[in-house]
Amino acid sequence: MPCRRTLLALLALLPLATSCGADQPAVHAADQGVTATASRLHVRHFNGVDMIAGQLTVRGNSQTLLTADLECFWLSVGANKSSSVWVDSFVDIQRGDYPAQNGTVSVGVYWAMKKFEQGTNADLKNLTLSIKHPFSASCFNFAPAEKESKPRAQ
Repeated sequence: MPCRRTLLALLALLPLATSCGADQPAVHAADQGVTATASRLHVRHFNGVDMIAGQLTVRGNSQTLLTADLECFWLSVGANKSSSVWVDSFVDIQRGDYPAQNGTVSVGVYWAMKKFEQGTNADLKNLTLSIKHPFSASCFNFAPAEKESKPRAQ
């Protein structure tokens, strides 16, 4: 049984050993009335696809954010720019307008990277995040601003 206990202990520590979010940089971008942060970043290579995975968080600066188009967020490592962004889930989820909860979009994503076969977590120190819609200027939907009610003159 000591071997089984050792194996169970190692399996329990595996998430800590493979976790790379704590020591990897977070990148920030601000544009179009929002501030975005990509954090807990790490490089993945899977079945010939090279990607950078992490957590994307988007908040409205002065307005309440309703949705954010995930296709507006791009990562670059030097001259290498991401080619697409995907929601990190078991089921394919639409990448367009992603709903906010309490004015914040927070979602696990991965960015597909071309020509990044040799990319490692060490390359993330040169990472930048940018906000730009590939097809139009509309990346965000905000709650309508509340109109000030003026007292009626009598």
